[in-house]
Amino acid sequence: MYHSDDPRRSLTSPPTSGGSGAARAADLVDFTGADPSVNTVARTQNAAIEYTQGVAGEMFSCTGQEFEYAVLLPDPATSIRISYGGDEVFVEGFSVTFIPPGDSTVEVAAAGRLIRIIPVSEDGVSDKAENADSYAEPNPRVRGLEPWPGPADEWRVRSYSLGVPDEEGRFGRIFRSTTLMVNWLEITDGPRDPKRLSPHSHDDFEQCSLALEGSFVHHLRWPWTPDLSEWREDRHVVCDPPSVMIIPPGVIHTTQLTGRGRNVLVDIFCPPRSDFAEKSGWVINENDYRPPTGAAQPG
Repeated sequence: MYHSDDPRRSLTSPPTSGGSGAARAADLVDFTGADPSVNTVARTQNAAIEYTQGVAGEMFSCTGQEFEYAVLLPDPATSIRISYGGDEVFVEGFSVTFIPPGDSTVEVAAAGRLIRIIPVSEDGVSDKAENADSYAEPNPRVRGLEPWPGPADEWRVRSYSLGVPDEEGRFGRIFRSTTLMVNWLEITDGPRDPKRLSPHSHDDFEQCSLALEGSFVHHLRWPWTPDLSEWREDRHVVCDPPSVMIIPPGVIHTTQLTGRGRNVLVDIFCPPRSDFAEKSGWVINENDYRPPTGAAQPG
């Protein structure tokens, strides 16, 4: 149930409050212990999220990579160098970058926070996740990772500034690749009005909410099934950044921003969402990739 002024009310396939079978538990992974010597990893069924306090000169390499992956630099002072296909690309901070399949290397040029978002089949990073046990058995309700059509021109490193102005009627700042969708939500100053929340759920994909600044409460409700043993209590999870909440299909959820200063939240989806992609102007880099013709609609 979206609030009356929430742009998501216009989606062609509005979320519903349940699918087949019981919804699984949600995971909260706390990144606050991350330091230059530790890369903290969380995962969804289809992607891993690696949070690093990168130091200058630190290197991250992928060999024989099957899918595109993303590097998120939330701070303007951070920068990286990406080597791919014999070329070197310098990437400034406050950006999201998609790196093509194949061999690539990321080097931290100027220290700062670095978040790599990697499809789970790549380089075993998901095996290191703090919540790996949650995926000992795959969730049958989660749609598998089937890459969307490739770029409109050629495979290359694609980097985008997060400094995109607000636009009425658009939901956040959405960037996508063939495998991922990253939504840099509007940075708010102060708490969210508790009378303007938008509880909703998704039938067949997980939502990964990455909290980077401020304070948040994730409100979660599990619909009842005929089996009483599957019922779960509501949760109202207070989280402080940096942290990530992974919300399974079927769980009714809404996030309340409670910090008195800046609140920064990023939503991550793997694979991308067709309903978002179908909204003209919502995906900032929509012209850089071939459209997802025939892609399955989120439930």
